[in-house]
Amino acid sequence: MNSYLASFGPALANHLWQSTAFAAAAWLLTILLRKNSARVRYGVWLAASIKFLIPFSLLIALGGLLPKPAQPVAPAVYAAMKVTEQPFADISQSPAASAAQTLTPTQQIAADLPPILLALWLAGTVAIVIIWFVRSRNASICLHDAVPASDGRELDILHRLEARLSCRPYPPLRLAFSAHPTEPSVYGIFRPVLVWPERLSKQLNDEQIAAIMTHELMHARRFDNAVAALHMLVEAVFWFHPLVWWMEHRMIEERERACDETVVALGGSPDVYAESILKTCRFCVGSAVPCVAGVTGADLKKRVVNIMTVRALMQMTWPKKLLLGAAALSVVAAPVLLGQMNTLNNWEKAAGGKMAFEVASVKQDKDEPTAANFHSNVTINAADDFVPTGGLFSATNQWFTEYLVFAYKLTQYQYRSIEKQLPDSISNKRYDIEGRAVGNPTKDQYRLMMQSLLADRFKLAAHFEPKQEPVFALVIARPGKLGPQLRTNPESRPCEPDASASAQPSPDGFPIRCGVVVPMKSSAPGRVRFGARNASMSFVADWLISLAGSGIDKPVIDRTGLGNVDFTIEYSPEGIANPNFRPDANGPSFPEALRDQLGLKLVPTKASVETLVIDHIEEPSPN
Repeated sequence: MNSYLASFGPALANHLWQSTAFAAAAWLLTILLRKNSARVRYGVWLAASIKFLIPFSLLIALGGLLPKPAQPVAPAVYAAMKVTEQPFADISQSPAASAAQTLTPTQQIAADLPPILLALWLAGTVAIVIIWFVRSRNASICLHDAVPASDGRELDILHRLEARLSCRPYPPLRLAFSAHPTEPSVYGIFRPVLVWPERLSKQLNDEQIAAIMTHELMHARRFDNAVAALHMLVEAVFWFHPLVWWMEHRMIEERERACDETVVALGGSPDVYAESILKTCRFCVGSAVPCVAGVTGADLKKRVVNIMTVRALMQMTWPKKLLLGAAALSVVAAPVLLGQMNTLNNWEKAAGGKMAFEVASVKQDKDEPTAANFHSNVTINAADDFVPTGGLFSATNQWFTEYLVFAYKLTQYQYRSIEKQLPDSISNKRYDIEGRAVGNPTKDQYRLMMQSLLADRFKLAAHFEPKQEPVFALVIARPGKLGPQLRTNPESRPCEPDASASAQPSPDGFPIRCGVVVPMKSSAPGRVRFGARNASMSFVADWLISLAGSGIDKPVIDRTGLGNVDFTIEYSPEGIANPNFRPDANGPSFPEALRDQLGLKLVPTKASVETLVIDHIEEPSPN
């Protein structure tokens, strides 16, 4: 449970950072728009409020569904975008090195902190909801005691305003009289009611009543109660963030000014309107519930000054319209673009993403590899061989690159590219790694746990970067016809891999072991022979670059359209730097064997190839 809460912490921290930065940008934007209409600034604050409820991770996930960019993205650009939008790393790795290790006081506090913070968060949310419930009860009592209006000058004025202004809200605004001395307010979201204090009408003339009702009509038409309720939800969830409470005051101020501006713009007299607000404030009590839109909200002195000065609002200029459009577009486009460039592969998404061992240990192994000290209970250097281990991962005397290939499921070409990036202090060492996980993880879930372990213990930071590079496309040489040593696998499902099975051929001439390419006994000296049973064609294509003497120096991508296959290939390798091996001069070259035995060929082309880029790595921290 603690591991899940700990992994949730960075995600929440990233979301709070994104929302805070968004709100800060909204504040700067409202400053630029301070001489424009208040409804524009109100819309900007509304967008900042909604951002607290919509994490950018949803847009990043949407971007991950889009095709990868054809042109490579500069690592600095990708890294800057990722750090800007997601600066908090995953800290879900367990601090313990083994189950028997005793936690230090600091580690114990770190382990106990997530559930304590969660409990405080929930307690604060419940307290906020209870307070608002009590306050809303008073508003409900006022609404319940109000008497629906059937006639009277107030109802006549309301009908005349709706007819003259053509601003009847949907659903229609109803009028009710209240004996309570509360200010005129619009109650409700789906069935709005204007509750009018019946004794207030004696203090106002018809023109003043019309001004106040116009203000309330604007609240109803703009659905301000619904917006206020939405922001109340933000405050209930993120009550600990002072910014959401400050935003509430900004939103109330801008919504009241927006309604004031509309009243004056529709022909209302500023003197009459200001006087009607002052009389209402002297007679009535303001609403204590944010989602009830009244007439006396915000800074009353500032509102009256704005009304009386009758400042002509500047129209939105084209530069400001472009600025608003660019800001709105960047808010959506930036996380989508980051998701499009994101390195999380389909297998990582399917496996669950971001997992960690409950406990793990890393030790350098200085012994030379032998059959006795070289092992792994999860086959880390093969394609898909896997036997469930009950949550135990154990590997000894493995090169660091083998763990890296396993963790990120690297292809042979990607394996070659990372060898050049690693420092000698790490690439030339072997390590023993043991980890314990909850349940019975799959092989891909072990890979995700290894990613977390490498990030925690080796401080590994890496990302995949697409690069447009020369490649070989593996295609069928003669469409519709395969070579005699290549066949689609006839089995209805993949056979169970057996790491102990012999590489000798079965009676049908293909290897017994399946899922991987294995060396086989050749028919003549100076030749090499390989084969596979039930291996995916994409795996076979990637495997070709690792063949000695094949002459392949570029990535190979599968474009045959075949699924799992059985094959054997025998050829005379070229360029072998081994004085004890003499290639058979009469044997076929690799391209000839590929064409004549398998019916395939390699076609030079260009394609976008993802390469793992090592941004940072250190020698492992002690257990």
